[in-house]
Amino acid sequence: MGVGLAVGRFAPAAHSLISDLYPPRERSGAAGLFAIGVPVGVMAGLSIGGIVAQATDWRTALLVAGVPGVLAAIIFPLVAREPVRGATDDIADRAEAGAARLTFMQGLRILAKRRAFVHVIAGSAAIAFAQSGIA
Repeated sequence: MGVGLAVGRFAPAAHSLISDLYPPRERSGAAGLFAIGVPVGVMAGLSIGGIVAQATDWRTALLVAGVPGVLAAIIFPLVAREPVRGATDDIADRAEAGAARLTFMQGLRILAKRRAFVHVIAGSAAIAFAQSGIA
């Protein structure tokens, strides 16, 4: 439950930072790199944790798993700066964003008509169910 609370608060802030740090043409790549971080982290954590636990014991594996998080918690506040909101947006992008305001349901209907989007959502849901089943 604690991990879910942390991730639920972290992801929206991360997406906001990505949109402020990268211009529109580079945002999909940055968002994709962010999104792949969790599966790669899980894979690396399970692999390295298993190797460390087999070589030592489970307590050492838990300590080793915590080191990257502690280091990140110490270093990140020292190097991260709050970006200027909208600084990477083009003037044309701002005008376009202001002209095309949709309600949530209108946007959802547009997305639901795209088969690729529906498949991505269904696949993501299946992965989430599988990962939650492991936990």
